Amino acid sequence: MGKLTQSLNAVTQQLQQVKQGINKMEELGQELVGHTFDAAEAGLRAGYAYAKAETGEAFLEPPVAQPALQPSPVILSSNLLNTGETRWTKASLKAQFTDLNTAYRHLREVHGIKLSKRSWEGIINAFNGVSHSSKSLEQRVQQLEQKVVSQEERIAVLEAKIHQILNSSILPGP
Repeated sequence: MGKLTQSLNAVTQQLQQVKQGINKMEELGQELVGHTFDAAEAGLRAGYAYAKAETGEAFLEPPVAQPALQPSPVILSSNLLNTGETRWTKASLKAQFTDLNTAYRHLREVHGIKLSKRSWEGIINAFNGVSHSSKSLEQRVQQLEQKVVSQEERIAVLEAKIHQILNSSILPGP
């Protein structure tokens, strides 16, 4: 059991590091979106000023554009998630969150729902209550415990085979 526990701990640590890396990449992506918008706006202002200067017109600053992406989406109340009367579509989720990553982040941070694959279909199913099984937390824990026990048994069998192979190769033949 010691090797299995150590192995599981090592894998858990690696998964945590991957998760932290993904979260950092999401944060950098959001920063990049903001900086890209600022750079585009500055480019448009410069182009507008250059065009006005070439035509000899007085420079009038264009109205300030509003960002296409909202920095923080409106948080849905939990009663809108997984209810039978609300049917979410890709269009309604895009209108609410503007992009896939923002909708996924809302599911993860607000509702504690993690999807194995990010896709609009998976997110729509999660919002509509399709992707969650009807198993309770206790049933899921029990199922995981059974998997651990079966893996421990499999490891014991494999270790016995390894010892048998090592003993047969060390002992001289007849």
